[in-house]
Amino acid sequence: MLIRMRRVGQRRSWPFFQTRPAYEIVIAEGSHEIFNGTTTTPSPVLVSRGKVHTTDSYDWIAAADQAASQGEAWVTDPFGGR
Repeated sequence: MLIRMRRVGQRRSWPFFQTRPAYEIVIAEGSHEIFNGTTTTPSPVLVSRGKVHTTDSYDWIAAADQAASQGEAWVTDPFGGR
């Protein structure tokens, strides 16, 4: 299973229209794409579709935030290499 994630900016979210970071996530298994989209809540997508442990989903988010601040694009491994 291949998971790629990057921070793509910010958007306002319901119910109080606060600005939240937006993330683009691509989850694929072989040539079959399971999920491709942009969300402000990446943890549920990573857990349900990407089969990432709940605790590890926070590492994915932190790695995507760090990569965006360093000018890098996609994160494919939050625990080491990008």
